[in-house]
Amino acid sequence: MLNLLLQGSWTQEQIKVSTIPSTRPIYPEVEKIIEQTWAEKKSHLGDALFDGPMSRLESFHTDGPNLHLNLSTTSYRVFLGTNLCHASLAEKFGRPALANAIGLSAALITADNKLVMGRRNDRVAYYPNRIHPFAGALEPQDVPNVFDGMQRELKEELNLSADQIQELRMLAIIEDQRLLQPEFIFVARTSCTAPEFGQSLNNAEHRDLWVLSAISPTMWELLNSIKLEDKTSPDIFTPVAVGALIMFGRHAFGDEWRKQEVMSAFQVIAQ
Repeated sequence: MLNLLLQGSWTQEQIKVSTIPSTRPIYPEVEKIIEQTWAEKKSHLGDALFDGPMSRLESFHTDGPNLHLNLSTTSYRVFLGTNLCHASLAEKFGRPALANAIGLSAALITADNKLVMGRRNDRVAYYPNRIHPFAGALEPQDVPNVFDGMQRELKEELNLSADQIQELRMLAIIEDQRLLQPEFIFVARTSCTAPEFGQSLNNAEHRDLWVLSAISPTMWELLNSIKLEDKTSPDIFTPVAVGALIMFGRHAFGDEWRKQEVMSAFQVIAQ
């Protein structure tokens, strides 16, 4: 269910961003599908559907400790018509034909050492009612500092201010195989406790919190029990939630989570 594109541990100073023109090729058939999808969704959602600007991942590479990102601009209309609703267009036209708008997700660790995610409500565009990290999308206003985008999302969803974030690192770039959307995975350590987040949760996307002790045995037990499509389970995770859990585990527990059996478990879930 996941593609792991890159993993590491990067601070704000180690991420170098360049803005370039979009290289997304224009195919009449793809553009027609984008317009048809937008018109269909607009007829149901009306003014609630907004064609906002988004940042597109063009390419990336590492150079020693630094991560270099080449970004351009796309929009929600293109993202909706490609990655979100018609990612299969990549099979015929190639992945560059998709919007490839960048998602941002945080493995959020509280002062009382809890891993906190949200239970999505039934009004979100994809994966309703599933457990998902507090997340959003990188916007052009956030560039060149992608950390600003992650902090903005945490502020919007949890009213978490920058001075309440004690550590923020980017850990990986992954893809949900269903959407083929590049997702930047972060770890965010905060001075707030899990109960405090319960009081500040914005319910526009999440109906409540999901909380787990951020210790290796508990997380490893959960990882081995996850079934992404088990409709009978009260806890159904999005693929990105699984990716965030694994990437945090590898960051926090080091060699203990770098053994072959851990990566094998990741590959089983990823495929």
